Amino acid sequence: MGGAELINQPGTYGVQGTASTANTPSARFGAVGWTDTKGNLWLFGGSSGTNSVAPLNDLWMFGSGEWTWMSGSTNPDQSGTYGTRGSGSAGNTTGVRVYAVTWTGTDGSLWLFGGDGYESAGLTGALNDLWNYRQGQWTWISGSAVVGQTGTYGTLGSGGPGNAPGERGQAVGWKDVSGNFWLFGGLGYDSVGTLGQLNDLWMTQP
Repeated sequence: MGGAELINQPGTYGVQGTASTANTPSARFGAVGWTDTKGNLWLFGGSSGTNSVAPLNDLWMFGSGEWTWMSGSTNPDQSGTYGTRGSGSAGNTTGVRVYAVTWTGTDGSLWLFGGDGYESAGLTGALNDLWNYRQGQWTWISGSAVVGQTGTYGTLGSGGPGNAPGERGQAVGWKDVSGNFWLFGGLGYDSVGTLGQLNDLWMTQP
């Protein structure tokens, strides 16, 4: 369908928000993706093999045979701009990251959780921030804007505003028929700040 036959190819970004047959993301690994309610494919971040394995925060959409660069930077190693929790803004953007978890909301908006990358101050590590992307804007929903966060588990089976999974990457996630998001495991921090492989199961109702 597209792309090169050789490794480590750079991207062609074109004009942000404008589709073109000439546009294409760079070579990368550890990226994540969604399929929206219109059948378009979305791609975010990962680590580029074209620039010393540097992490990215670019967001792309593929539809009707063309790529569109939607948000984020053309350069690697970008910190997040979190803005006000719960408020969308054209100036907000997630920092670079690899091995995050994603799902598509029932309204077609995009959700992103955690991964390994850069937070608001440019420090690198595992993250536990939850983001939503809709109508061209990122919104920081929950979790922390800094690294080093442990899990706050609360009572098993009971939701609470203070509950939050600890930072992690390489987790798995899925959406059920009611639109709830489920998150399992990954490599990250437990309730006492120990780094390792997790087997905790979480649910949120966005």
